[in-house]
Amino acid sequence: MYIMLVYENIKKCKGNDERRKCYGLLSGEIDPLAFDAPGTRKIMIITEQPSEGGQAGKENLKRNLIELLDWKKKNSSLNLTTSTRHTQGTKETLVEYFGDEFVDSVVNEGEMQGEYYWTHFVKCPRDKKPLNDACALKWVSGEVKEKQPKLIVTFGRWASGFVLRKAEIGDEWKEYLWKRELEVTCQGKEIDLDSLCIKIPTNDGTGCIESRLFVMFHPSPSSRLGEFLNEKLKPGLQSAVRKTMAASGMHGSTALGRNGSSV
Repeated sequence: MYIMLVYENIKKCKGNDERRKCYGLLSGEIDPLAFDAPGTRKIMIITEQPSEGGQAGKENLKRNLIELLDWKKKNSSLNLTTSTRHTQGTKETLVEYFGDEFVDSVVNEGEMQGEYYWTHFVKCPRDKKPLNDACALKWVSGEVKEKQPKLIVTFGRWASGFVLRKAEIGDEWKEYLWKRELEVTCQGKEIDLDSLCIKIPTNDGTGCIESRLFVMFHPSPSSRLGEFLNEKLKPGLQSAVRKTMAASGMHGSTALGRNGSSV
C-alpha cells in the first residue's frame, strides 16, 4: 500500500543535492510551500515557484486568492489576467481560469472534497537566481503518484518541459502546445483530449501514471504574447477541466505496472 506522505515530507524537506543543489540549499533559505490535499485530485496544477514566502507566506496567499475571487464575483465581466486593478500574474490567472473550486481546494486545504492540487516546480521562493530541476526531481513524480490526477496543467517552460521529459515525450513544450492545443484552437476546432494523454513513470520504478497534459505559457505580466496566447487557449483549457470534472468513476488516473496492468 502506498502511504500518502507527500505533503508532510515536502514540509520537512531539507533540500536536494543528489544531482545539483536545489534553490533552497543554494540560497540558504529552505522554506518549501506545500498544500495539504488529502486523497486523490482530478486536476493538478504546476506553476513555476511561490512568489512570496513558503509555508510562512501561505496564509497571506490564501487571503489574496479569496480577495481576487470576491472581486471577480463582483465584476464578472472583467478579466483578472488583463485588468489593471491587480498586478497580473499567477494568482490572478489561476483564479480567473479555475474559479471557485480551485480557490476552495487551496483555502480549505486538509479537507477531502477538493478537486484541485496546486504545486510548484520549485517549492521554495527564489530571488533572481537560476532555476534548476533539483526540487522537481525529488518531488513531482511522487506528487503525481499520490494525487493520481486525470489532468495536469503546467504553466511555463520549466514545469512544462519537466513533465514532458518525465513522460518521455520528445516534443519541446512550445511544440507540444502548438501541435496539440494552439493549432486546432486557431482552426476553430475543439482540442482532442486523447491527444493530451501521457504516462509518467514513478520514481520507485513500480510503474507509471496515466494522465493528460495541458500546457500553458507562464502567466507573467512581462510577456504580452504569452498572455494573449493563454487567453486564446483559455476556452479549451476550461473545456478540458469541465470534461475532467464530469468524468464518471473513481477520481484520479490509472496507475499502470510495467506490463500495463493496473497497480
